[in-house]
Amino acid sequence: MGKRALVILGAGASGDLISLKVGRPTDQDLRPPLTFELFNERYSPILDRYPRARSLAAVVLDRLSRDEALEAIFRNLAESNEPHIVRQFQEMPLYLQELLHEVSAGFCSEPVNYSRLVNRLLASDFERVAFVTLNYDTLLDQALGTIDVRGKIFEMDGYVRDNWMLVKLHGSVNWGRKVMQPKKATGHLFRQFSEIALPPTVSPNDFAESPTAEYLANSFPKVLDILEDQVVFREGRSDSARRDGEDFYYPAITIPVEGKAGFSCPPEHVLSLQEFLPTCRNVLIIGVSGKDDDLLKLLKEHLPPCDTVSIVAHSESATSDAARRFNEVPPLAAAAKGGVHTEGFSTFVRQRGLEKFAELAVER
Repeated sequence: MGKRALVILGAGASGDLISLKVGRPTDQDLRPPLTFELFNERYSPILDRYPRARSLAAVVLDRLSRDEALEAIFRNLAESNEPHIVRQFQEMPLYLQELLHEVSAGFCSEPVNYSRLVNRLLASDFERVAFVTLNYDTLLDQALGTIDVRGKIFEMDGYVRDNWMLVKLHGSVNWGRKVMQPKKATGHLFRQFSEIALPPTVSPNDFAESPTAEYLANSFPKVLDILEDQVVFREGRSDSARRDGEDFYYPAITIPVEGKAGFSCPPEHVLSLQEFLPTCRNVLIIGVSGKDDDLLKLLKEHLPPCDTVSIVAHSESATSDAARRFNEVPPLAAAAKGGVHTEGFSTFVRQRGLEKFAELAVER
């Protein structure tokens, strides 16, 4: 078996992109945000369209400042016993979907670092590469789609190919889960639906069609309990685009499906990754904090002792923190080669870091 690589990318990878916009300057207001920048004032025009998400933003930022992981915060808010918190939270995935859809489409036409990443690794002697991203944007998707003979990713089966796979553990802005309609709900789902205490202004007849985002926020405190356990490829970042006839597609981001190890991607994608990991001894980690317990657990359970591990972050402190957390994963701590790189993704690419990683990588 030949050389294989696992590449794990976080917000720091998208946030440190060299960009190319053909025909006009890059829109710096749409630069991919780091986690703590998700509610930056430059995104106010979008956030103002989701007032309940805006009211919850301060709570999220406060908890981020205490070193909590974003997905853990979201999970806790989604499962809150306070109806007003749940209603506020229901707009958060809607806001993030629109924001990061705009970022993906508007920041640049060519995400240079990602293009170099996929070209250099897939053109080297790696027989297969697994790209695992914790980001919701589609910038890496774009880069992979341009180099593969099968073209862009237009369906869920398109994420796993012969020589590479893209696993988006926390979901994607172009994925959705169809909200169950009461006439379609059966068994325990119908019972959950019927137990909802409706406001006086809402009639059971109002459920004949799938709800809009406004309805979800106002009158549907248990919406997260009745999403179908199926992720579909679904472009759309507004209520009109999220609808398909009578069906409404809620963003498949941030909210893990129960029993799926805290991940928001299709189970078959996770299974493909789990089958790949035991065959891989080379790991490249870019812009990832290491705070995601579900990711660390996955690596602990499925990776063999690694030979080469390279960690890239934007500063000495960020790299040190990430290295400390990933060193708690025994297969990663066993690596003898790779090291840490403290000057960010762009510098790593310019200084031939990708080529050096490929040279250090070993066969299974």
